[in-house]
Amino acid sequence: MTTPFPDPQATTLRPKSAEAALEESERQYREMVNRAPIGIYRSTRDGRLLTANPAMARMLGYQSVEDLLRVRLADVYRDPHQRDEIVAAFARAGTSADLELEWKRTDGRTIWVQVNAHAVLNTDDGSICFESFVRDITERKLVEQELRQSEERLRLVARATNDAVWDWDLMKNVLWLGDGFRTLFRLERGEFQAGIGSWAELVHPQDRDRVLSGLYRVLGRGGQFWSDEYRFRRGDGTYAQVYDRGYVLQDAKAQPVRMVGSVMDITERKKAEEEIRAHREQLSALSQRLLEVQETERRYLARELHDEVGQLLTASKLTFQAAQRARSPATKGTLLREGLTLLDQCLHQVRSLSLELRPSLLDDLGLAAALRWYMERQAERAGFAARLEDQLQERRLPANVETTCFRVAQEAITIVARHARASHLQVVLGERDGLLSLLVRDDGVGFDVEVARARASAGGSLGLLGMEERVALVGGRLRVDSRPGHGTEVQVELPLVSAISPPQAA
Repeated sequence: MTTPFPDPQATTLRPKSAEAALEESERQYREMVNRAPIGIYRSTRDGRLLTANPAMARMLGYQSVEDLLRVRLADVYRDPHQRDEIVAAFARAGTSADLELEWKRTDGRTIWVQVNAHAVLNTDDGSICFESFVRDITERKLVEQELRQSEERLRLVARATNDAVWDWDLMKNVLWLGDGFRTLFRLERGEFQAGIGSWAELVHPQDRDRVLSGLYRVLGRGGQFWSDEYRFRRGDGTYAQVYDRGYVLQDAKAQPVRMVGSVMDITERKKAEEEIRAHREQLSALSQRLLEVQETERRYLARELHDEVGQLLTASKLTFQAAQRARSPATKGTLLREGLTLLDQCLHQVRSLSLELRPSLLDDLGLAAALRWYMERQAERAGFAARLEDQLQERRLPANVETTCFRVAQEAITIVARHARASHLQVVLGERDGLLSLLVRDDGVGFDVEVARARASAGGSLGLLGMEERVALVGGRLRVDSRPGHGTEVQVELPLVSAISPPQAA
């Protein structure tokens, strides 16, 4: 088969059509390059600019492409030696290189650019030139720099603070824990590769669902702050009460990408709050009990004054009136003697009531004499043997200290007389290191101290709490040792110079 010759007319028309198509293609290419949002340029091996687009000129602050083409690339680099990095990159990679460089604008401001360059053949003279695409990545570099500085600050803060600092990468689900965690919770792991799951395993099972629900609720609603209190397991298996708070970092689309925060161990604070709450409940119970005791004392005094003193006075009055009417001297004398006897009984009853309220011995003769009188009186009523060991040798003490000591001893002795079923009671008064010491010891049936304290807090018998409050009021210490079947020992230490003076008639 023979190949036909081409049509002469077609032969003469094709070059013109190809030339037009080439010109159109070049025109479109120039327009595309000129409209491109990124910088595009060609340069010689020695750094002379051949062509550039408007985006390249605007990026470097030049008014026009012509102005840019008048400078050399060496004048654009912040560090002229960076040009050597491109040459070295080409030597390593061959025909292309991708670098991040610092360039200078005409206003002196430095920008970061990403340069993707490759070697091309210059059709004009057959030499090799570089064609490069340039993107301004200054904003990205600033964000990265701020992020690095933020991370570095976080690490420094984590080392400097006693708090347990944490950083949760939400995208990778990696939870980083600062050194404070190892110190505070005695944990060996500095980073939880399993992310939030590893942390959740250490949250107390009874708190876990509530804490996780609150955390994901904040993330799901686009919130920025989260905080909660929960129990966190230490390395030794015990639980700490903690206060945890975190700050959510979001990306440009307001999506959470990271969360940083810190944990405080508030175990001691919660314990103190619980103690304060219990103390307030005890004070409330004591206040209520005080009102009840006051009413009981008023009823007792009213009954004694009416039934005993009132009747004796009435009988004395009637006797003296009868003596006044008597005509016989013998009868008059007998009635007067009976009246005087009734008055003596009345005086004895009034004195007894006064001693019940506050023994005058405490004011007149001191603490040891008042305690001896009260011990002997209770021992006679309850049937136990009592012994007082006075190491103070009758020395007088500040009035508020004597009053507090007597009231505490009085309460302890009363409890022994009412409940202990003891055979022997010993009271020791002494002084040591500027403190008044009181010891009340019996060989009775004893009791469970914690059960008694709990019963008192619930509004039961408040003798034990009353002693504790009296001692605490003057800055002293009280200790009660007892167990069923082994008797009871009450030890009290009171500063001889009290910070707070209770009323003398307490």
